[in-house]
Amino acid sequence: MAREIKFRAWYKDEEKIYEVKGLSFSSGELYAVELWSDEGTLDGKWHEYSVYIRDVELMQYTGLKDCKGEEIYEGDIVKDGNWIGQVPAINEMIEMAIGDGMMPDYKHGEIIGNIYEHPHLLEQKKG
Repeated sequence: MAREIKFRAWYKDEEKIYEVKGLSFSSGELYAVELWSDEGTLDGKWHEYSVYIRDVELMQYTGLKDCKGEEIYEGDIVKDGNWIGQVPAINEMIEMAIGDGMMPDYKHGEIIGNIYEHPHLLEQKKG
């Protein structure tokens, strides 16, 4: 079964995460992202708007879910017992799986935040 390809984005100007509904390319290069949100709308409906790729940090869905069934994206912070760690980029996960690197079993952990909204959670790990 193929992994579902989807993204969410940290919109730097608003410091919020949005669902990504589309990616725009020109000459083979990604230049814009269509964000989707119902937050702050008077009519309660979903609205789409486009922003330049330089204004967001994309996070790709890993195809994995945590212990509560929540979708795990690159940049999520997962806790499993005393272990707290950041979910790496997809290509890093593949390298870890192929190489000798130990890759945590994220399905037993719980998402407790992400590196953009909750970077302090990783600082607690160090302290």
